[in-house]
Amino acid sequence: MISQRIIASVTLSLAVLLAAVVLGCGGSTSTALAPGFGPSTTVTTTTLASPTTSPTIAPTPAEKQSAKAYFASMSSVIDKDYQLTQWFDDAFARWDETYGNTNLYANKQAWNALASAIEQALPRAEEISREYEAITPPDAFRSAHDMLLKNNRDGNAWASNLVAAIRANRSPDELMSMMDNGPDGPTDNQVLAEFQRAATRLGVDLPPKLIGAYSDNAVASQS
Repeated sequence: MISQRIIASVTLSLAVLLAAVVLGCGGSTSTALAPGFGPSTTVTTTTLASPTTSPTIAPTPAEKQSAKAYFASMSSVIDKDYQLTQWFDDAFARWDETYGNTNLYANKQAWNALASAIEQALPRAEEISREYEAITPPDAFRSAHDMLLKNNRDGNAWASNLVAAIRANRSPDELMSMMDNGPDGPTDNQVLAEFQRAATRLGVDLPPKLIGAYSDNAVASQS
């Protein structure tokens, strides 16, 4: 999927670059991002380690087994999800090396290059969404799975609309407004928190690559 962590990273970087052009300086600036958006480094293992609800009833062996089977059934798509996140991080790093110091108000090529990167990612993102949708979660993870599906659908739709706006030569101000007002659905952090809540209740661990796809990549590399 085109995760909100990816969107936040791109949005923040572009906002800083555009502000530097407007202000005529290279100093730091702040930008009003949509709720739940911000640099990926704000999502940490500490944030995920303290779910808001604590278990009051011990899970049954059947519940634990069903949770393990659920994550086993999602293993291949989680891996694709994580790999796409890594791919887009690398693609945007290359974009930043090429266009990071240019005047984005005047450089249509920079925006078109960003659109091209998203276009390359979208077919894989949509395949990931379809594979998640084909999996039936156990009751304990139904809410988290529903949030995951909405996160994916909304992120993909938003990315498609952004590409269309870039290709239609919308102004940089309009494009930044679209990025500041990203997908309406659950944020990556909210999705991960809901998965963590259910996993904690059942006493099971979340797959490291699921964490890595929806938070800072450093989380996955530690496991």
